Amino acid sequence: MRRIKAKETGRKIKVAMMLCGISSDDLATRLGYANRSAINRWLRGESVPSYENLLNISIILRCPIDELVVSEEVR
Repeated sequence: MRRIKAKETGRKIKVAMMLCGISSDDLATRLGYANRSAINRWLRGESVPSYENLLNISIILRCPIDELVVSEEVR
């Protein structure tokens, strides 16, 4: 079984956003959020996006999900 590493995944999303020139406000708007608080929690590694949000983030950032998500083996 695998588990998503929140902090590392948040860092990867943040880097992809910077490379695309997309701010947390822009991403929040494109994902249908009223503000950027959820996005900032993801970027800080306090929580992880749902699969649906990861899919949409990968489309918006034109980056495959497996390049955004860092996971580890859980025993």
